[in-house]
Amino acid sequence: MDLHKWTCASRVVHAMLNPAAQGTAPQRTERDHMIYLDPAALDEARQIHKLTSDEKLGSALGISGQAVRNLRSRRSVPTVQTLLRLRELTKTPLDDLVVVTA
Repeated sequence: MDLHKWTCASRVVHAMLNPAAQGTAPQRTERDHMIYLDPAALDEARQIHKLTSDEKLGSALGISGQAVRNLRSRRSVPTVQTLLRLRELTKTPLDDLVVVTA
C-alpha cells in the first residue's frame, strides 16, 4: 500500500475509532468533525450489484436495511467493518466513501 493510500485509510480508521464517532450522531462542538457515509456510495453499490432495496444492500453489507437507511440519512455513522465491506463491493477508495463535516 503506498503512503497516500495508507494515510487516507488511517485517517478514516482513526476517526471511526474515536468514541465520539461511534453509534448514532452525538452532540457536536465547534471543533468536532463528523464522518458520514456518502449516500452516493450506497447507491453505487446497489447499482453495481443490481440490489433492489436497502434491505438487500444491508444483507450484502452484513447490516440491516434500517441501518442502511440510518447511514443514508446521517442518523448514524458507519463502522470500520461496514466501510471495508462497502469498499469491497464498490472497489472505491475509503476516502471516496465518506463525507467529513466540519
